[in-house]
Amino acid sequence: MSSEGTVPPSVLPLTQRLTSWFDIESAAVVTILFGLFQVMLSVPLAYAAPIDMPKFFVLPLFIGILIITGGSLAMANERNPNRYLLQGCACSNIISLLGAVIAFCLYCVSISNIPKEKDDCWTVRHEVCSLNFLMRFCMSILILLVFYDTGAIIMNCILSALSLRELKKG
Repeated sequence: MSSEGTVPPSVLPLTQRLTSWFDIESAAVVTILFGLFQVMLSVPLAYAAPIDMPKFFVLPLFIGILIITGGSLAMANERNPNRYLLQGCACSNIISLLGAVIAFCLYCVSISNIPKEKDDCWTVRHEVCSLNFLMRFCMSILILLVFYDTGAIIMNCILSALSLRELKKG
């Protein structure tokens, strides 16, 4: 039997239902990991970037740093609640969310621009074979970046919503 003063979980708003089963520290750690994966994948992308975009590795490096910052501020705010940390957490998560959405679009465009060669590498020259493998490697890195960026978008959206809700509460 429930008491008269409690509200059933299905009537509560979504953000209050999230905080009842959602651990913000775990979300911050996962967000930091998504950012670290993007930073780490920028290193091989620096060597395997498509020919038409030689400085493309800067995008996952920059977005990864933004995502790490948002997750770090969320973790710091959870451990030592402070109004300034909460404002920084909300701002950095919103900025990294916008950056991650833009990066997601650019990754998808880059994947679609990579030429798909169906040649058999054993019958063509060695240079063509190497370029074909390099393009496949670059495509696999970009696909990984799309997956990590999708996770970062979800986590930044949740952390932004929770931090904005806390800011409105005062």
